[in-house]
Amino acid sequence: MTGMGRIDKHLQDVVEVSTNATSDANQGISVINNGINQMSIIRKNFTEVTSALDSLKLKSEEIKKSITLIGELAKRTNLLALNASIEAARAGEHGKGFSVVAIEVKKLAAQSSVAAQEIEGLIFKIQNDVDDSMNFMQEVNTSLQIGETVIGEAGNSFKNIYNNFLIFQII
Repeated sequence: MTGMGRIDKHLQDVVEVSTNATSDANQGISVINNGINQMSIIRKNFTEVTSALDSLKLKSEEIKKSITLIGELAKRTNLLALNASIEAARAGEHGKGFSVVAIEVKKLAAQSSVAAQEIEGLIFKIQNDVDDSMNFMQEVNTSLQIGETVIGEAGNSFKNIYNNFLIFQII
């Protein structure tokens, strides 16, 4: 093979490698674009989960207020039952029936109070879980931002490689 033949063969090999590298870079750009699209979907889902957690936190606050009110009503009902028991005792024999009702009302008030306290404890745990989830979501958000940046930088690198190979092929 002559010197010119080797140069020609070498140039053909360089063009083939350059063409393959350009194709690979273009495929890399496509993969990066798919990654960017997936990150966009993850970002949307992340936003929806965060919104749902915010809504859950607000609703649990509303429930807590209602439970606090129920607890207060149970205390007031208990006080009314106590007053009714006192009045029934004053009425003597005529107040015995009313005394039985007052005792039952007092029992119901006590049960309501216990149930309200149990629910309040559960709401407290739910709020703690929501707070923990929100903190975790912040960590996920930070990781997501880093991932978006890294994928964007990788995409720019592939575009630069692709453009450089296109320039090389023109030369």
